[in-house]
Amino acid sequence: FGGGTVFRLVKTPALSPLTVSNATAHLSWNSFTGAVYRIETKSSLTDISWTPIASRVPATNSTTSFDAPTGPADTGFYRIVLVPW
Repeated sequence: FGGGTVFRLVKTPALSPLTVSNATAHLSWNSFTGAVYRIETKSSLTDISWTPIASRVPATNSTTSFDAPTGPADTGFYRIVLVPW
């Protein structure tokens, strides 16, 4: 049988409105079972690069959550990245 390329067609992770309590940001996004996600942050949108704060967050359901410690600044930005297989 010939080789080929396998593609995984999934929705882009969409971050739900986050909540912050006790210096922790509660992140939640749509996911699919078996996926692995990386969580990244930056303190300003003008920063050149994103900093990973969790490299492998496994999804076990259609929604996945992660609690991220917040820094001393009042502003921070997060993004969720689907890790390739």
